[in-house]
Amino acid sequence: MFKAVFLPYSAYLQRAAFIPDPDTYLDRWFLGALQEEIKHENVKEFIQWAFFNRGGEAGDDEEESDEYVAAYETSVGRKFEPGRGKAESLRLTLDPIDMLHRSLAWYMCVGFVDLLTYINLLRAGFHFHRTCLSRFFTVFPFRPPSSLPSVLFIHGIGIGLYPYIPFLSDIN
Repeated sequence: MFKAVFLPYSAYLQRAAFIPDPDTYLDRWFLGALQEEIKHENVKEFIQWAFFNRGGEAGDDEEESDEYVAAYETSVGRKFEPGRGKAESLRLTLDPIDMLHRSLAWYMCVGFVDLLTYINLLRAGFHFHRTCLSRFFTVFPFRPPSSLPSVLFIHGIGIGLYPYIPFLSDIN
């Protein structure tokens, strides 16, 4: 079994990645920059982030980074110009996160929509059951037996349950 399954799968996982168009691959990581704007230092900085999880500061892996840039130049079929261009790469773990804070009016609107949802679900026959504080941290809280099948409903992040009112009314 080991030889029949694991060895071929291991060989499959160890093979080189196939990138049909290396120029397009690099352009996308550099947020659509022109190829003339992507220079040797830009690619080196990107490789240092991708393989060594660090920014542009000097480290012990300068030679290895240069080898990777040379290998990429071979796959692209051209040499990158020396120096640094205008292109900025997308480095997910190093780039700053743009945050947006919402106003009190936004949260009041969300609270109002939650109130409408609560009223509509009450009209559809749903009942709110709060777990008592003493049983809140139990793994499996007691649920009385029922002849009806249980439904586990998981929804995403958004305005709450409001978009699901028709669906929840249908299953009740």
